[in-house]
Amino acid sequence: MSLRLLEEAVMDKQTFLNNYYTDRKNTRSVKWDLVDSKFKGNNLLPMWVADMDFKVADAITAALAEKIAHGVYGYSFTGSDYFDTVNEWMTNHFNFPLKKAWIRYTPGIVQALYHLLHAFTVENDAVIILTPVYYPFHDAVRDTNRQLITLDLENNDCHFSIDFKAFEKKIIAEQVKMYIHCSPHNPAGRVWTEEEQLRLFEICERHDVLVISDEIHQDFTFGDSKHIPSATVADGRFRNRIITANSASKSFNLAALTHAHIIITDEVLRKQYDDYARTAIRSEANVMGVIATEAAYRGGQEWLEALKGVILDNYNDAVMALKKSTSGD
Repeated sequence: MSLRLLEEAVMDKQTFLNNYYTDRKNTRSVKWDLVDSKFKGNNLLPMWVADMDFKVADAITAALAEKIAHGVYGYSFTGSDYFDTVNEWMTNHFNFPLKKAWIRYTPGIVQALYHLLHAFTVENDAVIILTPVYYPFHDAVRDTNRQLITLDLENNDCHFSIDFKAFEKKIIAEQVKMYIHCSPHNPAGRVWTEEEQLRLFEICERHDVLVISDEIHQDFTFGDSKHIPSATVADGRFRNRIITANSASKSFNLAALTHAHIIITDEVLRKQYDDYARTAIRSEANVMGVIATEAAYRGGQEWLEALKGVILDNYNDAVMALKKSTSGD
């Protein structure tokens, strides 16, 4: 999205808030109704990014309402319309055209991490992550009895970067088999450049390390920063060792509809995953998640642009308030 469009969306902040903001307290919201018990406090203010306090785009509500009116929730399949819509979004926004054969479905990114760890590593294999990072990265590695290897990002005046020499050194020393990549990075907020990803993946290539790339925050970039899918780096040079996981859930506030994609472009990796899935994953895709995702990508662009305008405006307000508080004014 262009900066001009984003600025126009920010100007319409009040309209967006009037139409979509909703109070989620006392609605069985994990974020609001369990925050005190979860973090052992009183009257805590949840600051996580797992879900938002905004109603979904009208196109999503309409599509779900149509299915509810139909009244049948039996086994369903995604169909060519679904794939065409997802493919159009990935092609137009990220220059990453897909093939239908590449896509596998999963209830969510976290579930995908567990499945991919089981499919491509064995117990005691070493798996590396760049910290600080989304806590389920840690949990998934530990819970599956793999060795967790961490490397801290370098913090240079709140700009996080990667020590590539240290990254390679740890891979060699620990005989790492898998690297779980977070792009854009949660919570550091970095949108990795192609050059940074190229250096990471060259190291992984040298040492035969499989890359699992969590790209669920792909739509949340601002200004000149642009998300570059891992599988497109260097014209797809590293696709034989990269598996991508993404979803519309973060962008369009659909987390509880439990639907995400695993994108495996390499035929050998797909076969290995399918061989594992045949014995461990026998569920169908969530029909409501499928419907919501297709509707989001087909008719949610205007909503997303307005949302990002609100987020940017809130960010700027927070920065100004912090600067004022630290300056003593």
